Amino acid sequence: MLQVSDGLRASCARREVAGTRLPVDGAAGKSRIYLVMTESAPQEHVKPLRRHKVSNGLDAAIQELLPAPIPRQSLIDLFEDRASFTAITAWRFGWRAPPQWAADLLGSKIQAKINRLAKRRAAIPVQIGGPGERGARHLRIWREQKARERDAKEKAASEAALRDE
Repeated sequence: MLQVSDGLRASCARREVAGTRLPVDGAAGKSRIYLVMTESAPQEHVKPLRRHKVSNGLDAAIQELLPAPIPRQSLIDLFEDRASFTAITAWRFGWRAPPQWAADLLGSKIQAKINRLAKRRAAIPVQIGGPGERGARHLRIWREQKARERDAKEKAASEAALRDE
């Protein structure tokens, strides 16, 4: 097994380059490919700039209200035709600050969605106790009933024994 150290890199070449030459099986022996170990400087990659500067607040709120991918018309309808698509895009990506009315409108729509979800949550039927709890409750009631019957029989037997004396 070939191991590559920190200062070495592996490259395939058809001719020998300075370094250690190791043969690698080619396609049916037609051409011989060599794995050559050469010294190389560490490569530094610059992180690319983000295409869009995303504003956490407005973009996150829009994504909560509309499922991705978001069509242009849906964005315009979300702001009730009071803003253009380019203005909304500029607000979403943080190029411009949104006006107060837009923030208030999104806040009210998010609150309405929260209220709808709370109503749906309240409408979910809840089963009181699972099958195990119901079974345990019935078993407890049955045992109490049997204990009362047993106590009543013992009391009747002791009263009959007292009468016979």
